[in-house]
Amino acid sequence: MSEPTGSAIHDLGYRRYDGARVGPQGAFQALYVQGLRAMFGIGRPLATKAVPILVMLVSMLPALALLTASSASGGQVPVRYGQVIGPQLFLFVVFLAAQSPEVLSRDQQHGLLPLLFTRDVTRESYALARFTAIFSAMFIVSMGPLLLLYVGEIGIA
Repeated sequence: MSEPTGSAIHDLGYRRYDGARVGPQGAFQALYVQGLRAMFGIGRPLATKAVPILVMLVSMLPALALLTASSASGGQVPVRYGQVIGPQLFLFVVFLAAQSPEVLSRDQQHGLLPLLFTRDVTRESYALARFTAIFSAMFIVSMGPLLLLYVGEIGIA
């Protein structure tokens, strides 16, 4: 029996993958979820969670104070959403500046980009997944206080 010509596959002893092949959609979803986790420091040391926790706490404090004042006055203090979110833009910029490099540069820093681009991930889908994760994290951080105000206002009424 002769050996077929061309490339040969060698068994190096690695464990075989038995899971489902999810294709480009699964690759996009995995990059998106990992990017969202990186924005909030989930699965990372406490030092990387400091900025997201600080920004979330500081952005929630005015909403909590406004809800407390409205509750104490029996709903007489009007809740104005624009007054809560406007002054916090600086916090959102700090969050974005501190956490975006965690999402965008870690793959390049650890030499994972060539490995990623050999799979079902195109450059466009990689960039779209990363920027979608950053946008989603910013949406969560900016809408958190407004959601708290809305739910609190319903609770007061």
